Amino acid sequence: MSSVKIAHFSPGHILFIMAITTIVSGAMLLSLPICRTVEIPFLDLLFTATSVTCVAGLFTIPLESFTTTGHVVILILSQIGGIGLVTLTIFLLSLFMNFGFASQLIASQLMHFEGWKNIRAFIAFILGLTLCVELIGACCFFLVFMQELPTDKALFLSLFSAVASFCNTGIMLPMVTVSTYSTSTVMALTATALMLFGSLGFVTWNEIVSYCWSFKQHKRYQFSLQSKIILYGTVFITLGTLISFVILEWHHALAQEPNGLLKYSTTLFQAVSFRSAGFMTPLFYLFRLPTFLLVLFVAFIGGSPGSTSGGVKLTTIAILIATIRSAVKGRFSVEIRGRSIPVDQVYRALAIISLSVVWICMTTFLLTITEPLLPFKALFFEACSAFCTLGMSLGATALLSTAGKIIIMFSMLIGRIGSLTLMLALKSVATRRKQEGVDFSYPEERVILS
Repeated sequence: MSSVKIAHFSPGHILFIMAITTIVSGAMLLSLPICRTVEIPFLDLLFTATSVTCVAGLFTIPLESFTTTGHVVILILSQIGGIGLVTLTIFLLSLFMNFGFASQLIASQLMHFEGWKNIRAFIAFILGLTLCVELIGACCFFLVFMQELPTDKALFLSLFSAVASFCNTGIMLPMVTVSTYSTSTVMALTATALMLFGSLGFVTWNEIVSYCWSFKQHKRYQFSLQSKIILYGTVFITLGTLISFVILEWHHALAQEPNGLLKYSTTLFQAVSFRSAGFMTPLFYLFRLPTFLLVLFVAFIGGSPGSTSGGVKLTTIAILIATIRSAVKGRFSVEIRGRSIPVDQVYRALAIISLSVVWICMTTFLLTITEPLLPFKALFFEACSAFCTLGMSLGATALLSTAGKIIIMFSMLIGRIGSLTLMLALKSVATRRKQEGVDFSYPEERVILS
């Protein structure tokens, strides 16, 4: 494929095509007899591939239905979805294309970088960081699994658990029971660290490494506004979720846990997993309604742009809060930490949040039609969990009809790549209008708001 042909596709189109290709390929691999232990309808295989690639972690069939080979396929799909379809797209373009100006421009738009050299270096950084972090996590998990399992199984489970934690898929193989994370402090703390690392995003980690390198050389390094928002926001969201979770469940679900370090590590692990990973301990089924609302609120916010987390992203919420603050104060400019946010980014943030809410409501509405026997709470939670790629469920996933499965599959796909695709589409339109010199405005007229 030449750079001339690829230029006809927008970055959003390329990303969407790559996602569909990965999902269909994964479903076809899972359909092979060597990957499954029983006959599985192709729709369920497609649902599984979509869920894993979109790092959602919702399943209509038990993972026991797959062999070790099938679990390896799921592991690979999780890794692809976690490190980013964007990264894979650019990597494959670099392998199979002769990079001209058009293809370099697409790569720059996808990665938000200027210059192909920076993009290649950044991809190498992503792969290196992912490998190092997951290997360290796998070693920590291995210390736990080696005590109860043969070495080969312990190694595979350790690697799988590390990938599931870092990529925020929240998948647990049959040999890893749901109680494992709530009975081992090492497991809980390791998974918590991996989830936090993955939620920060690779751009932020790139800046953290640059800061450490500059500090070592006694040089000053200035974090970008995006990384400041992400770092402060992550601390605030994590502590806020933890405190709220403790207040709501300390004398209810958490009262079932014995006091001690294990109780605190389990509480932290469960609170952090609310953002996107969706690991479900036995405590989950004891939560009260306010806690479920807390879970959905935190999952909707999600992690950082370019991270393994879902949601509408911290930066989008930060711009929304800054916009509300400016409106209350009567200011026309939106400011965050001494920096003015461009108007086009304000519009994009508002569009992403609005469309996300509309999509969740529409998904819930459709599910109430296709699944009339399931309670509304379970359907609403399912719709939010799918779009935010949370992976938690109140039991509705396995009971979905054919139409319901298709709806949830689309919701997971839109939730994973929809926001980025929308931003790229809006950016492409704005760039094209600017290049064409189209810049005009209509007469201004006010309307009553309230």
